[in-house]
Amino acid sequence: MYPYNSSQQSDRARQISNLRLACPQATPRDAAQSIFEFGLRIGRDTLIVRITLPPNFPAVAPTIRMVTENVTHPWLDGRGNVIGSNSLFAWNQSSNLGQIVSEIMHQFIAIPPKLSRGSKSTAHPPPYMQSTHQGPSESNSNESLALPPIPNDFDELKALDVEELKELQNSKAAFDKFFNNLDIVKSPSQIRDDMKASNIEQAKKNISYEDVLTSY
Repeated sequence: MYPYNSSQQSDRARQISNLRLACPQATPRDAAQSIFEFGLRIGRDTLIVRITLPPNFPAVAPTIRMVTENVTHPWLDGRGNVIGSNSLFAWNQSSNLGQIVSEIMHQFIAIPPKLSRGSKSTAHPPPYMQSTHQGPSESNSNESLALPPIPNDFDELKALDVEELKELQNSKAAFDKFFNNLDIVKSPSQIRDDMKASNIEQAKKNISYEDVLTSY
């Protein structure tokens, strides 16, 4: 496991959650969740797409690659790396990995990659992909979301007078209102709400492509 600080861990977990919401077929291939793969059915062939998250992700862009050899597409270079996505090329920490993968997936479906004659698609996972793992349907993506550290004190409390502090102590309604307006509470809630809003719509669009996407 990479030594992330709490902020990096939270950003990384948010990006992985975005990916899993937009493309539930994307399956982690290691304990660190640094490699994800999903299959793309093109005719009778199944092509495998790999998403690799580098150690400094999301400060550093992910790499997305067609693992199946001898596949050509306008968005792929000679090694199968995705180079045609402007969103991936312009990656920054505000980017949404789920939306980018969804964009690439839609492009591959609209303009199917071509498998060269004599090459073979991956019909079965290679040995390293056959180990037991927890698939998307078995995991709870919320468990991977890291919460921000709890501070030792709260400036909001220091600003209150004695009467206001007594009201918080004696009134559950007043306490709940105060608590829910703390920045440390609003921040993860806003991240959650923004993530849901941006990905639910994208996930709905992907439903129509369910027949051509597979998990490995």
